[in-house]
Amino acid sequence: MEEYEIRKILDKGLRFAVEIEFFKSKDRRTFTFPYGDEWETEEKGVPKFIEKINKILNREDNIEKKVDLNKFKGKKFKATQP
Repeated sequence: MEEYEIRKILDKGLRFAVEIEFFKSKDRRTFTFPYGDEWETEEKGVPKFIEKINKILNREDNIEKKVDLNKFKGKKFKATQP
């Protein structure tokens, strides 16, 4: 997992958003959490919302991209009704 820095924490009413920026790629991502779930409490000096972000990023790193979606490029499909 690439290292990141918290860039912003925004109040969104009943939830808060945490924007992070990765050091190497300079990509930014935003994660949203509801208030009232004790996300600000710390375990071993790390807030729960940071642990959740790390779990999400680790899970994404472990997903293998085995499907070649490019095989659908240029193909025409007819919309079907449910």
